[in-house]
Amino acid sequence: MRTKKHTPYLYMLPGVLMVLCFVYIPVLMNIVYSFFRLSSFSAGSTFVGLDNYRRFFTDEIFPIMLKNNIAYCIISLIVQVGF
Repeated sequence: MRTKKHTPYLYMLPGVLMVLCFVYIPVLMNIVYSFFRLSSFSAGSTFVGLDNYRRFFTDEIFPIMLKNNIAYCIISLIVQVGF
């Protein structure tokens, strides 16, 4: 039985489209939105550039958050793989 060369790609197309729609496009949109100051109460947005990142990394809570996330990753990895 002969199959056309594009048949495997047609089988992969729904999965690729779902990954694009639900993973890659939202990640890219979040990166774009991170350069703006957005508000739920107004329709406008203000371009702030890297100011959001500067405020995030210089916040006093950042080291605590980083420590908690690393601990959560290590503990969940041990529990999920170990059991």
